[in-house]
Parts: sequence; structure tokens; C-alpha cells
Amino acid sequence: MKTKSKDSNDYKPLIRALSYLKPYWPYILVGFICTAIVNAFTLYQPVLIKMIMDKVIFAGKSAAGQAEAMHYLKLVLGGFALLLVGKGLFYFFQGYLIPAGVNKAVRDIRNDTFKHIQKLPLKTFEKFRTGDLMARITNDSERISEVFGLGIINFINDIVVLVVSLILMFFKNWQMSVVVILVSPLVGGAIGRFSAYVKNAVDKNQKQMSIIFNTIEESITGIRTVKSFSMEEREIKRFEKENSSLFKYIMNVITYKVGQIPVVEIIAGLGISSAIGYGGLQIVAGLSGNKTLFGVNFIEPRTVGEIFEVWGYMIMATNPLNRISQSIATITGSAVSASRIFEIIDSPSEEKPGKPAMKEIKGDIEFRGVSFKYTEDQDRIINNLSFKVKAGETIALVGHSGSGKTTTASLIGRLYVPDSGKIFVDGTDINSVNLHSYRSQLAVVPQEPTLFTGTIRDNIRYGREDALQIEVENAAKAANAHNFITEMPEGYDTIVGERGSTLSGGQRQRVAIARAILRQPKILILDEATSSVDAISEKLIQESLDSLFKTCTTIIIAHRVSTIRQADKILVFDKGKIAESGTHDSLINADGLYESLYKCYFKTADSENEKAC
Repeated sequence: MKTKSKDSNDYKPLIRALSYLKPYWPYILVGFICTAIVNAFTLYQPVLIKMIMDKVIFAGKSAAGQAEAMHYLKLVLGGFALLLVGKGLFYFFQGYLIPAGVNKAVRDIRNDTFKHIQKLPLKTFEKFRTGDLMARITNDSERISEVFGLGIINFINDIVVLVVSLILMFFKNWQMSVVVILVSPLVGGAIGRFSAYVKNAVDKNQKQMSIIFNTIEESITGIRTVKSFSMEEREIKRFEKENSSLFKYIMNVITYKVGQIPVVEIIAGLGISSAIGYGGLQIVAGLSGNKTLFGVNFIEPRTVGEIFEVWGYMIMATNPLNRISQSIATITGSAVSASRIFEIIDSPSEEKPGKPAMKEIKGDIEFRGVSFKYTEDQDRIINNLSFKVKAGETIALVGHSGSGKTTTASLIGRLYVPDSGKIFVDGTDINSVNLHSYRSQLAVVPQEPTLFTGTIRDNIRYGREDALQIEVENAAKAANAHNFITEMPEGYDTIVGERGSTLSGGQRQRVAIARAILRQPKILILDEATSSVDAISEKLIQESLDSLFKTCTTIIIAHRVSTIRQADKILVFDKGKIAESGTHDSLINADGLYESLYKCYFKTADSENEKAC
């Protein structure tokens, strides 16, 4: 078995996670005070055992001795009753207050993680899969909750009881204590070695858990495609394969955790058995009055009660030692989870704070020598692109798939930052202004619109949550959505389901267009926005959008001539560059790429008789 490098044993992320407990220190402080009281009750039990042995069981047979024995018996029974009641009461407060503070801290960790995910650039989401992010927010934060909750209570409890028990053992009988302490380095070494194995195994387990989350997410969100292609069995086999791998990694973690326990017990047992043997000789010496046994004369005679008291502390030290070894394994796994969470939180945000707000946009757009590629190992999607758009113009972007149309629209929305060159809006570099102030003046209608679980009203108001109902209805009317909405039993209060599953593709598209209209943007981006509606609906929507086009700059990506023809200018993309530009009438007779696209695709798209080119 190979252990990981020193970096893998880095507990700094877990220590950093502990800082989240700072605002809730009253919970933790009072909880630890209760813990100390519980430990005090626990540590007093051997004293009562000693009293039973010396003052009750081995009391004299005389009447006075028997009376004294009854007196001490009453004291011991009363003491045990008080111990049980007091320990139970303070254990309840300990078990409530510390988890309350811990779960508040873990709640903050989840909030911070999700908050930061919302601020990450899109390129980061190409590094982390959806299932991986879900696993880190849920599964990894839960592991931290386990170690901070009952884990931290048990760990502190066990450390305190172990240390105090050893100290009391030393003062009560230092010879027996020395025998036990001599095996401590061996126990520590075993725990350290197993912790390294556990951390390695937990790391693999958590990564596989992310794969499981991703597999589930992909299968459920793509369930229509799965069923359409009758691929249910393939998805089942795929999940079973990943789940079997997860089982293997889980069993590796369990193997190391449970394997650690007997190893620690055997090593500790050697010391304990030696100490018990030594204590037995001390009892024999005490009962016989002979300080020399088997030729050894360094034995201090002890009463039965004294030895039983020390044995009580020894047992108290042994049980925490086993639990501590398990707690360290749990803490080791939580360190891996903390590292995975802070890997997200420490990822660079989409923008640096402190940038000035974008002034009210008029709509002039300029690309100046812009180049961009999604990953380092791929060719440029946009290559030294330059063009200008005047405020209020409607520009259509056309070209073959992969020519850079959608990427150009994404760059305008500042979803990505150019690798080189700059993008200006009204003469201002959009990368130099506050992102929210810029995007709040834009609206985007993608080819596959995203609707969120909630009502139709909520989805239309997604870009303007303070919009009045009359404004929502006017936007829906403009998008030709009002009629089908009011025909539903719940009208605007209709729940659309996850990803808008209760609506048809055309209905989802019209709700998304209504959302964009309600936002009253200064720059509007339509990416195949009418591709999912029929010709009649498209015509009605187009008439409604005409009024919106007059108030904003519009970027259209479309394959229908009916949509493209109205543009003030058409930019024809080819391999990340503009091959041609002009109006429909000027380009159709230019015997260039646009004419080829028109004959091959646009014309047939309008006639719904598309053919391959």
C-alpha cells in the first residue's frame, strides 16, 4: 500500500472550515462546559468503585464495621444516582448546543459555496461537472457536518477523558501508568499510518461519488432522449458500473477504518495486560503483607479498592483510545471533503470587485481585434474579429455550425472574456465595468430556454421580480403567450414543472421571449429564439418584437429568412471571421457564402423542406 504525498495529509482546509464556527462560539463554549461537567461525572465513578471495594465489600465483620459499610453503601448509591441524573442532563445540553452551532456553520459553508458557484465564469463549469458540484455542496458538506457535530463532541470528550485518566492513574499508581504509557508511541504510529491510508481511500471515494451524482443528473435531465432512443438498459448498466466502483471505494475506506481498531487494541492490550498483572501482584502483596514476591521487592502493596480504582481509570483510557483512532479516520476523510469544497470557493470569480457601474446603455457595439477559444488545446473559435453595430440596429449573424455566431453573442453578454482584443459598448470596454450593472441592461433568448420550477408568472418576472401583473400580462401578449396562459386552469399561477416540463417547446420559447420583453433591455440577443414555434406564432411574435427592436440594439442568430430579412445588416461568419456583410438583398446576389447558405439552408428552412448541403 502506498501513502500519498505530504500535501495529501494537509489539514489546513479543515482548520479553515473551523473558522466558520467563530460566529457561533457561545453555542460551542457552553456545549464544551457541559462536556467538561459530563467528563467530571464520568471520572468520579472509579472513586465510588474504590469506596465500594474498600468500605463496603471488604469492610470489617464487626457490628461497627457493618454499620460503617451500610453508611458508605448509601453514600455510593446516592452518588451514583446523582451522577446518572447530572450526567444525563448535561449530556443533553452538550448534544444539542454543539450540533446547533456546528450546523449553523455548515449552513454558512453551503451558502458560501453555492454563492461562489453563481459568481464563477462559465469556463470553470467546463472543469467541474454538474454532478461534481452537487456532490461537493451536499455530500462533502455533510461529511464536515459529521466531524464538527457529534464527531467533535466525541473527539474532545475522548481526548479529555484519556488525558485526565492517565494523569489520575499516574498519581494513584505511577508504576502501572508507566507500563501503559510505554506503548503509546506504537499506538500513535499505527493510527498515523492508517490515517494516511484512509485519506487516500476517502479521496477516491468522494471523486467517485461526484461521478455518481453526474450520472444521475445526466440520466434524469436527459430522460426524454433516453426513452426516445430506448436506451434505458444502457443507462442502467452505466449507473450499475459506476455504483459498483463506488461500492469498491467505500469498502476500501471501511477496511482501513475497521482494520485500524484491532491493531490499536492489540498494541494497547499488551500494555494494559502488563499493567493489570502488575496491579494483581500489588494486591497479593497487600493482602499477604509480603513486599517481596518471586524475588521482586519493589512492589508497593495496595488495597483491592486502590487497584480497582486504577483499573477503572485504565478502562476509561482504553475506550477513548479506540474511539480516538476512529475519530481520526473520520477527521481525515473530512479534511478531503473540506479541501474539495474550498477548491470551489477559492476558484477565481467572474470579475474583480470595485469596478465602476456601467452607465445607461444606448447600444453601440464594437469588436476590436477579438480572438477567443474555449480551451487551450483547441483552435480559435473567434479569430481577430472586428465589426461595429450602431445603437438601435438589428444585426443578424449567420453561418455554418461552429463558425462562431453563438460565441460572438456570448462575448457580447460577457459570458466569456476575450483572449485578446476588446469589446466596447458605447465606447466603454465592457470588461472594465461592473458585471451586474452591464448585464442588467441585456436580455437573452436562447434556442433552448431555461424555465425554473415555479409559476409562469415567476418565470416571466425572472429578469424583473418587481414587475406588476399588468406589465407581466402585456409582455406575455407581446410574445403571443397570453392566450395559452389564460386557457390553463391556473392561468399565470400554473406551475411549469422542472425545466418547464409541463409546457410544450413553443410555449416555453414564448414565455422566455415574454421574459426578455418585460426586462426592456438596451441590447437584445435572440439565439434561434423562434425556432421552436410554428410559422403563425413566429409571425405574431415577430410583429410584437418589431416594436422592441426600435428601442434596443438587437443581435439575431437565425436560420429562417423571414427572421434574417428584417435585419439592418447581416454578418456572415466563416471560421471565426466575417466573410461577408450587408443586407439580404445585397448579399443574395453577391455569389458568395451567404447565397450558398441561402440556397442550401435558409430557403428550405422557411419552406420547412430542409435538405442537406
